[in-house]
Amino acid sequence: MRRLFSNLAFSAPPWQTLVVCLVCCAINAGSAFGQQEIDDALESQNHVEVVAPSNTQQSVTVRRSVGTESISIDARDEIWVLSAHQAQKLDGCNARCDSYGSEIEFETQRLDCSQWQPQSLSDLAFAHQSDPDHVTIMLVHGNNTDNDWALTRGLQFYDRIFGKCPDGRPPVRLIILAWESQKVLPRPCLDYKLKSTRAVALGSHIGWLLNELGGNRPVLVGYSLGAQVVLSTLVHLESCGSFASCELQNGFHVAFIAPALEADFACGELAAINNNHLIADAQIFANRNDRVVLASQLLSRHRCDNRSVEPSLIGLADKGRLDANRFQLHDVTREVRNRHSLGNYIESRTVQRCMLRVVTNAKLEHANQIVEFSGQQVVKEVVKQVASTVAPLESNSGATRPVPSIQR
Repeated sequence: MRRLFSNLAFSAPPWQTLVVCLVCCAINAGSAFGQQEIDDALESQNHVEVVAPSNTQQSVTVRRSVGTESISIDARDEIWVLSAHQAQKLDGCNARCDSYGSEIEFETQRLDCSQWQPQSLSDLAFAHQSDPDHVTIMLVHGNNTDNDWALTRGLQFYDRIFGKCPDGRPPVRLIILAWESQKVLPRPCLDYKLKSTRAVALGSHIGWLLNELGGNRPVLVGYSLGAQVVLSTLVHLESCGSFASCELQNGFHVAFIAPALEADFACGELAAINNNHLIADAQIFANRNDRVVLASQLLSRHRCDNRSVEPSLIGLADKGRLDANRFQLHDVTREVRNRHSLGNYIESRTVQRCMLRVVTNAKLEHANQIVEFSGQQVVKEVVKQVASTVAPLESNSGATRPVPSIQR
């Protein structure tokens, strides 16, 4: 017990020591941070098999802990994978370096003819900007997830949310963001602390990525520690104003599924999330019996010096500290099991219905922006035609006439 306590790098009274020990026991007993995604897959190596399709749809077979599962991709939809990994240690640091001086690189792939084809980030940006009919969704996974398992969970997310409902929804472009969250340290608490810190640092890189992506703002979905990545991204963008904003753009549509946060972030920056103008609306999905989420909340509360601070996104919603017009809390406790797994949460009918509604709202918002933008373009063309007509008359008469200005 003393050894574990010293490794957590803080000292506390005996009752706090007991709290930390109980939390760590909950982590181990509940599969928690060290096992949250591995429980559902006994093997994670090469467990995604691509099968050639027999029709216009694409087909992907994912290997489960027992047997396999075939997932069909609607012909209208696109599936992309963005793998974020540290490149190397650098002497200097730029906008794409984390606090450890490591540059993050993004490897891009697209599912094409049921085969994973390497692409560039510019290819993804071109597809996103040139084809606004698709609603782009970025899914960020949680802890203890390697690239292969991120791919499986991303495809299962697509199947449960969109694959089962091909009609009555807009076409989607799903981007599965795979970040380095696989298990590193044998002790769950220390391993979680390492990955939660990494999730916070990743926010600036995703902010850079969204700048490169351009176009309409994608729907952001974060599961478990992926919610921390999304929150860090929004805080970073809001604080530095680096996002290339368009006058016609609204905020981000966001979904947080079983959010787990880094303790320092939860005790400090989380309180200001209600005032983040980049969040147009946020859906928060909570399971009151999820032991991993409960353990994360206990660790954060133990870390906070100010006991009046609520270090939990779910707790802020429960206490009415979030704008009810923008943040909606959905209790799915009775719809899902206690296991902390994205595969568990996406079986919820509430999650499925809400995500479809979010995508539909984003599509309608984009359509309104296109109409307004097109109207402005027509006005601009009229101005150009007037200017081209007036210019020769001015040169002949010697008079100077002002060209009408259009107020945007």
